[in-house]
Amino acid sequence: MSTQIEVLLETRQFRFITKGFIEHNGQPDYKMQIRQSFYGMWKDVVLFDNELQCSYAMEDPEYAKMLAGLPAYLKK
Repeated sequence: MSTQIEVLLETRQFRFITKGFIEHNGQPDYKMQIRQSFYGMWKDVVLFDNELQCSYAMEDPEYAKMLAGLPAYLKK
């Protein structure tokens, strides 16, 4: 069982990774991490249910912000 981190996408604020496999179904474990400003370390904020939800968050930065509890989809 591999627990090596594979980075799918890294932006200024977010990083999308897979880390190992889910024991119950054997699928990759998709996570979204946010960079902590003070230490510069990455912290898990979202554990995705499936690959589709992860890919949607990678495509839409506002959706990723919403999942992380940050202000998103603001009107100008």
